[in-house]
Amino acid sequence: LGDLNQSVQAFNKAIEAVTSNSPAELAEAWDQRGFILADLAGPLDDNKSMYEEAIKYFDRAVELDSQNKEAWINKGAVLDTSLNRSDEALAAYDKAIKLDGANAGDNESLSNAWSGKGTVLAKLGRYSESFGAFDKALELNPQNVASVWFSKGEALNESGRYDEAVKAYDKAIEQYPLDAMGAQAWYKNGLALKALGRQAEADASNVRAKEY
Repeated sequence: LGDLNQSVQAFNKAIEAVTSNSPAELAEAWDQRGFILADLAGPLDDNKSMYEEAIKYFDRAVELDSQNKEAWINKGAVLDTSLNRSDEALAAYDKAIKLDGANAGDNESLSNAWSGKGTVLAKLGRYSESFGAFDKALELNPQNVASVWFSKGEALNESGRYDEAVKAYDKAIEQYPLDAMGAQAWYKNGLALKALGRQAEADASNVRAKEY
């Protein structure tokens, strides 16, 4: 409840009138509104309309400043994870990537775009392309890669490449030693090990997952 109240306060602050003649600053404000609204929608049951409204805010942001890659990335994330509109999400991530081009000024942001693209490609069954996208994300931001390794592990697992999936989950576990996502990584690691016929190791992974 405390987190929700903080989000509500942040949203109320974000929707205050922005006194600026700068399209870039106005775009940042609309992007922030969309991000916070999507965050508010998360815990709610009937939240599709809120996600749709958040998309409108991101669209407004890029209308004001087409170079605002964060708005494109946030739009891609909501379209993919919350609205299941994969083709549109892929287009949004591609737009963010194209904006940065080969000379990225913000590797963390660009890494997020590539990781999001990898997740969408895997959802569409385009696994080979997704692996390349995840590798690009890891290359761009090697210091903050736990979620990328986990997502790559998911794609490898889904495509039947269990041995590589185990290695990816192991990398995620190294980054998630005390995090709730660590439990998920251990659990999924166990599924991949079981598929490889390594039952004793799979059982050990499941035990570790329950420790969180």
